[in-house]
Amino acid sequence: MLHKFRLKKRLFKSKTEILSGEVNVGYFKSNDWKGSLKGELNNRQFIFKNKGFLKPVTQIIDVINDRQIGEISYSTWKSKANITLMDKSFTWKYPAFLSTKWVISDNVGTEINFNGSSSKGEIEANCDSDIEPLVLAGIYISNYYMQVIFISLIAVFVSIMSMTISRH
Repeated sequence: MLHKFRLKKRLFKSKTEILSGEVNVGYFKSNDWKGSLKGELNNRQFIFKNKGFLKPVTQIIDVINDRQIGEISYSTWKSKANITLMDKSFTWKYPAFLSTKWVISDNVGTEINFNGSSSKGEIEANCDSDIEPLVLAGIYISNYYMQVIFISLIAVFVSIMSMTISRH
């Protein structure tokens, strides 16, 4: 079944609205520097908690049942992530370097496509089950990689500035 959602985020806000048509069907709210996200889609609530530093893994927690239902592992150098949800595996990836699109897929026909930016976008999900945690996981992973890029750019800038200052 095909599901369509739109994302809408206001400037300087940590909460993103998820719309189906013009109806608000969910949100996600990130605590950017804590590495966690709380989201809701179609009345299902989840928390995404980051664990670890050098090899981070994100736990996907069902709020209603207060239990972990899955996890996300990252391949930083490939801008790719693996999502395990119950006994199913999915792959999240950018189709092209520095893309404004991402895709979640598996080997049985599930496909979730995003096209947009950090402030707005469209999601088309072709799947029958577990759409809520998968869509929210996709948004979380996208934010994760944006933070990795941002921190990397700051590190490069600080290194260049440090080298420039030390030469004078």
